[in-house]
Amino acid sequence: MAEPLTHNAVCKDFFEKISAKTLSNYGMWIMKKSSEEFSSASIFKAEVGTTGPQGGDAGHGGETFFSLTDGAGTNWDITIFDEDGNETKVDQPGSIRLHVRGDSELSTLADSLEWAGREIRKLAK
Repeated sequence: MAEPLTHNAVCKDFFEKISAKTLSNYGMWIMKKSSEEFSSASIFKAEVGTTGPQGGDAGHGGETFFSLTDGAGTNWDITIFDEDGNETKVDQPGSIRLHVRGDSELSTLADSLEWAGREIRKLAK
């Protein structure tokens, strides 16, 4: 006996059959994602995703994220500062995600990550 279709299965089937351009015309965007695992003595899984530019600020639907997940053996912590300078520290998080909204934010996040990689490698020499 076949399993009944769930709402999620019907939606997934629908979205797989129509193009991103069609979705964009109706105010819906597809998030493209990529991930890679990096290992040495520790293991990080990095993942990025974006809807790509959507023609403006956050109200236009553009979204981009960068995440890191501890695969094994990573000694790390995260410190978050609110607008008043108060800090919250999380030791040994399972993963972190930075999520930005808008076309400018997509560009500045990508530029910031490229710069950070170059500078970390330069400073480590």
